[in-house]
Amino acid sequence: MLNIKSKKVLNGIKLDKNYVFYKKNIIFSLYSFFLVGIFYVALFLPFKILYPLRVINKMNFKKIKGKGAVLTFNHSVPLDGFMLASSIFPRSAYFPTLEINFKGKILNFIFSSLKTVPLPKNLRLLPYFLLDMKKVVKDKKIVAVAPEGNLGKYRTYIDTFKKGAFKIAKEQNAPILPIAFWYIPRKFGKMKFVMIVGEPVFDTACYELDDLVSKIYDITKKLIMDFNFERALKGKKIIELTEINKDGKEKIENCVG
Repeated sequence: MLNIKSKKVLNGIKLDKNYVFYKKNIIFSLYSFFLVGIFYVALFLPFKILYPLRVINKMNFKKIKGKGAVLTFNHSVPLDGFMLASSIFPRSAYFPTLEINFKGKILNFIFSSLKTVPLPKNLRLLPYFLLDMKKVVKDKKIVAVAPEGNLGKYRTYIDTFKKGAFKIAKEQNAPILPIAFWYIPRKFGKMKFVMIVGEPVFDTACYELDDLVSKIYDITKKLIMDFNFERALKGKKIIELTEINKDGKEKIENCVG
């Protein structure tokens, strides 16, 4: 019998091919819903003060109402997952995160209850993970993924997108809703955060995988560039989007005053 296991992370979680990434138990679902609601209510005011967020084109969330979907977002803002999850509440999403984040039983319990899913470090376990995430989408629920795969706090470029999220959408012919996070400089070195919701891309099964990845990547960049352009026209400060060349140097992607 095939026996695939990943190493135990502290005492929090141990993954193998029998691990259930997608928990469909009705009791778990109800418990998770109420816990998420309490969590958002409790943190609403502190986050409003410490992490002020402006959501642009929020109406685009309605275009995937009642559908299984994949939400993609660039990972350059701290706690962007929380910002996204609170913006779509009472609908919820499954958020893959690195297995190493499930440190200890308490964090394991909290993350699991908030529908955060461990992304296996062991590559041989990825097919089981992807299979469960496809089931999420098939059941008309949401998977929210940062395709860059790493948090670059306040980085000014969008890193290369990995293909896992796009495989999930393509194989289920599920729409992808591209989302861009960006930030605005404020006084005393503080930031205001922006979440720009793009138009959903439907009929994803009709795309070649690489073309689908490139399309969503380009849309994400354009959302930020258009936002910066509009602010620049009004004479407001912006953080310029840059691109990393092969020589490692940054190139300004949108030259606006």
